Amino acid sequence: MSKKDNSFDIKINVIRAWENRTHTITDLAHINNVSPSTIYNWIDRYESLGENGLYPVSNEYSKEFKLKVVQEYLKGGYSQKELVRKYEISGKSVLQKWIKNYNSHRELKDTSK
Repeated sequence: MSKKDNSFDIKINVIRAWENRTHTITDLAHINNVSPSTIYNWIDRYESLGENGLYPVSNEYSKEFKLKVVQEYLKGGYSQKELVRKYEISGKSVLQKWIKNYNSHRELKDTSK
């Protein structure tokens, strides 16, 4: 299953199966051909944003916003997961990319839709 094939219906069905304890995360990952971490991301977004968190998003982030979040992470007060929830960033991998670019002394640029 490609990244784009992970529709809302698939995500909500996976989460319901997990909530009902009918399958393990590993089983659900195998059945849906995604990694367990992907399912954990879906669950996390569902728990923090409800069903709306399961729809694809394409957010705009300013370089100032990215820098603020990265510096907040590097100060050590929050985990990546906590910052993704706090600032409603589209995913942990997005934040990880910002951190990697910052630590590699690459410019954090504005992103747009």
